[in-house]
Amino acid sequence: MEKSVFNEVNNIINNSMHGVLSTINSDNYPFGSVIPYVLDRSGQIIILISHIAEHAKNISNNNHVSVTIIENTDKDDIQKKGRVTFIGNADKIDDTEDVNRMYTEIFPKGKMYFEKLNFHYYRIELYKMRYIGGFGKAYWINRDEFKENYDL
Repeated sequence: MEKSVFNEVNNIINNSMHGVLSTINSDNYPFGSVIPYVLDRSGQIIILISHIAEHAKNISNNNHVSVTIIENTDKDDIQKKGRVTFIGNADKIDDTEDVNRMYTEIFPKGKMYFEKLNFHYYRIELYKMRYIGGFGKAYWINRDEFKENYDL
């Protein structure tokens, strides 16, 4: 795959700060909600969610999730914006010291959510992703390809 594809993917995920998290609910249907995210050093998505949120309940029953991230540009046609759907497994993070520091550098209010409101960090470990860069420009990217080409 062309290096330019990975440059576009890196640009989208590094320059956006939110996406749509889709989880599987108890009726076995997708449930989407907007979430802020950060990326760890290996490009895995880190989210902070409340234990009482619907998506937290869904993850505890089925940790298969996706996060769709749309290019952060001024293009007026949403269909012309690049997008990445990050598909993976969400797992609660037990060792949170570094993650909390990384997350709160970008989202300072996260500190209060984590410390006082019983929110938890989750890492979404990539299974594969779908990149769409416009008409006729769509690619599946597997975990190993992404990790080799991820640029923080």
